[in-house]
Amino acid sequence: MKKGLASDMKKLTSIFLFFAVTLLLLAGCGKTETPAVTPTPSPSPAVPSDTVDAASVVGTWTLDLDRNELKDVYAKFSSTIETSGSEMTLGADGSFSFFLGDSFGGEGTYTLTENLLTATYTDTKGSENTMSFMLFNNVGGINMCMSYSGVTVWWMKGENPVK
Repeated sequence: MKKGLASDMKKLTSIFLFFAVTLLLLAGCGKTETPAVTPTPSPSPAVPSDTVDAASVVGTWTLDLDRNELKDVYAKFSSTIETSGSEMTLGADGSFSFFLGDSFGGEGTYTLTENLLTATYTDTKGSENTMSFMLFNNVGGINMCMSYSGVTVWWMKGENPVK
């Protein structure tokens, strides 16, 4: 009987060891070593990458003929835009001037805060006005838009022939 008991004990020990090793192996499954993470210094929080810088707005701007609903722009401002054109000039010194056709325009100054350009100007009738423009830094360049009496007007940098 002792022989049978010893044999049974060996079998039980073998089964126990088999399950113990299996459990240890399974417990380690799915665990991977986490590599040490070295903190990367973050860029300066002062200017987001899509913010338009002051130097990039300086120059001549014209109506974006491809983006605007020209009939709405003509109706709101002046039908003479077709013949007289449109132009906005932003100077490095903060000067601002613009015209849309032969009857809407003015001169003054502008400020740029991140992507918001605010122009304060005197129009052709001698009245003080303020206009705001949102600037968008796109792959193809910078675009600017304003909303005026329910009409969205898009501007592009550079000259654009009158269509």
